[in-house]
Amino acid sequence: MKAFVLNGDIESQKLILQANIPFVELYKRARFTYMEDPTNDPYDETDNVPVNEYYQRRVDEERVKNIKKFIKTSILNQKSNQRVAVLFPTAMLLAVQSSAEKNLDIGKEYDLEDIINKDDVFFIVDGQHRLYSMKSLFDDLRDGFLFEQDDIDYILNYLKNYVFNCTVLLNYDLWEQAQVFADVNFNQKKVSASLYYTIYGMNYSSDQSDLNRNYIYIAHQLVKVLNSHPNSPLKGFIKMLGTGAGFISQAFVADSLMRNIKSPHGIWYVDPYN
Repeated sequence: MKAFVLNGDIESQKLILQANIPFVELYKRARFTYMEDPTNDPYDETDNVPVNEYYQRRVDEERVKNIKKFIKTSILNQKSNQRVAVLFPTAMLLAVQSSAEKNLDIGKEYDLEDIINKDDVFFIVDGQHRLYSMKSLFDDLRDGFLFEQDDIDYILNYLKNYVFNCTVLLNYDLWEQAQVFADVNFNQKKVSASLYYTIYGMNYSSDQSDLNRNYIYIAHQLVKVLNSHPNSPLKGFIKMLGTGAGFISQAFVADSLMRNIKSPHGIWYVDPYN
């Protein structure tokens, strides 16, 4: 495993690295942490649970379930030659304290094994849900859950060879990690959900089994009609990209339509097989 030193402080050796780390390595060496419940009484002497000073949010099991489904579907789509799996192209943010005595220089590449020892653990600054979900899916498959054996073997082999694109904070203390976590999660602008519908609603798939894509397409087209047709009571009222003129966002209208388009009990249900 190679690691490239992007920038940082040479004197303190607090550096930012870029590295491609196999999932199987992170499976063994990553630590999942979460902050203490802020409603706990700090003066309760009967509470013997040690105070957790970490900054991560607790893992959201519903979110984990959705990510696991996304991973499974993406890999099986590749298996059936429907679409190349693109799981997590953006970098996961890790932190590690180096116990190896080696001074690094900015702009140079090193073997990651020369920077950290095999017993050093990775803490996840950003990306905890994606790794936790993949780890949970991996454990389920090894226990023989979910699919036919052929699919299980294919997904397991894919995960065993999967490599995460990682940015590594080297020798950052807990407070500094928390600052980076806050910057990533609160100061960086999120992509508009309306833009999501515009991008994913561009084309209709001829494959009738590609349900979610086609439902998004139908919802997006209906929103455009509602916003532009002269007889529509919502003409000109919808913010198509989530900003600009209008009173309600495309995402709000599309979400409302999707509930009625996807469900057999919805008043505008679209049967993809009819």
